Amino acid sequence: MFLTANTSPWALQAISQADALQRRKAFAQVDRLVRQWTQSAAPSAVKQSTLQQDEKAYTLSLDLPGVAKAQLRIQIEESVVRIETIEGAPRSYRAAYEFDQYIDVAASQARMEHGVLQLTLAKKLPVSKATELPIA
Repeated sequence: MFLTANTSPWALQAISQADALQRRKAFAQVDRLVRQWTQSAAPSAVKQSTLQQDEKAYTLSLDLPGVAKAQLRIQIEESVVRIETIEGAPRSYRAAYEFDQYIDVAASQARMEHGVLQLTLAKKLPVSKATELPIA
């Protein structure tokens, strides 16, 4: 969406409120998916998980008892994170999460301690492709 010189401050405020609403809806959708996945009746379902976010990153914690870090595969493609156990792991887990912003893989981290997988997924900041046009 483009703003013109005639745009009033109220229009700018409405745009930012719409953006905030869209972000809240996307975050609620991810939270709902996490809760559905953790409340599944399957024996290999995650018993507890948390999802938090700030301006720079998402933090996702999953309880995966009985699974070692060598038995997990985490794949990130744009805004989708896939977590699954490899073949031969004592328990089977498989999930996908879609976030409202792309994930910066180079700045993200994954840690596994005492059966808890903690992902810190850095948000990729949008890059402006605007080019300045000189006035002749």
